[in-house]
Amino acid sequence: MKILLDTHIVLWILSSSKRLSQSTIHIISEKKNQKFISLAAVWELAIKINRGKMAFEGGITGFLNLIQESDIEILHITPPHIEYLEKLPPIHQDPFDRIMVAQAMFEGMFFATVDSNVKKYDIMHI
Repeated sequence: MKILLDTHIVLWILSSSKRLSQSTIHIISEKKNQKFISLAAVWELAIKINRGKMAFEGGITGFLNLIQESDIEILHITPPHIEYLEKLPPIHQDPFDRIMVAQAMFEGMFFATVDSNVKKYDIMHI
């Protein structure tokens, strides 16, 4: 199974947060499942770090180093993802979430999130 992880899910994984449900932990920890973070999520974090809304040891470079050391792959944004984005109904207004939804749908991935607005899309989610 391919799983695109929402930004908050990646942060919770990296910090071993208790906010992750047991079922999500089980699915994510399955070695056969491929885990991805969108480049849009990395971009979003870089903006938040730069504006002082979030602190991360080592800044975005520290974050990217942790991703590289984990079994999470970066999913780059491609023109077909953007074309798919155009077809999405305007359920969610956050541009980062919208591109991640488009990526997950286009790639046939499950989307790991707790965002109730994202779950309103016709998307496979955990």
